[in-house]
Amino acid sequence: MMAMSARRALHVGIAAALVVGALPAAAQTADGGTEASSVDSIAFPFAPPLDTPLRLRVERAQLARDGSFYNFTATYIIRFEPAGRGFYLTSRLIDLQSDAPPVLASVFGGLMAPLKGVDTVYLVAADGSSLDLADGADLWAQLRLAEAANVEGGSRAEAQTLVGTLLALSPAQREDMLAMDIDVLMAFAGRVAVSGPVIDTEPVGPARQRRVRIDGATAEIDDDARGALADGNDSTFETRTSWRVSRASGLLLAEQSETHARNGRTGASVLQARVLRTLEPASADGK
Repeated sequence: MMAMSARRALHVGIAAALVVGALPAAAQTADGGTEASSVDSIAFPFAPPLDTPLRLRVERAQLARDGSFYNFTATYIIRFEPAGRGFYLTSRLIDLQSDAPPVLASVFGGLMAPLKGVDTVYLVAADGSSLDLADGADLWAQLRLAEAANVEGGSRAEAQTLVGTLLALSPAQREDMLAMDIDVLMAFAGRVAVSGPVIDTEPVGPARQRRVRIDGATAEIDDDARGALADGNDSTFETRTSWRVSRASGLLLAEQSETHARNGRTGASVLQARVLRTLEPASADGK
């Protein structure tokens, strides 16, 4: 079974055993609209749409050595189909974009391009708790990791470091990375999200605080994680993440996450990375 590190990072621990009471209606604003209402907890189902292809767009911005940001964007089309008691999830990577220098963009393309236009099929448990490659193919064997090993230019060291890190992963970890963008869509499926301190049982993570709100057909979940950095400067990091989850399907519809590092000696805070994720119905032409 594929390692579920992304799911474990969102694990609600003992809070999943809490009984969820009736949810309050959203409060009405002065202009007749609604505002999200805070709740103690909410239980999500797992009922993915079986008749609608979905478009997933994942944008990542990463801090470079020169202080600028490089952006990497991957777009997928995903579909759910019944499979016994569970579901088949078919993912197809349809587009890759990057504004990074060619040497780093080639690494991104080299890792992902072999998957472009290829259907990757997963078997998903009925409650969304597990995700496995259904075809058993070793898709990582198709990735051209060697492309980055021979690049030239000022960022060669960064490219080779990335490739070395990937090659050092176990087969299970590689599969987990392969499904990273897909697996997180079901992070709250069949689970209970609770306001308050988050207890990460496996692995033990940084101190985290969560706020859950109801906004009509969706739930808004804000997560604030803080921890120490081992850089010799007593530095800390803070990752603020906002998720929007469908109360009907249990799927993650949107995510916005930013990680800042604060130098313990100077007090300077620097944005390190940013992730934007959106899931919506695909257009009529399947894009």
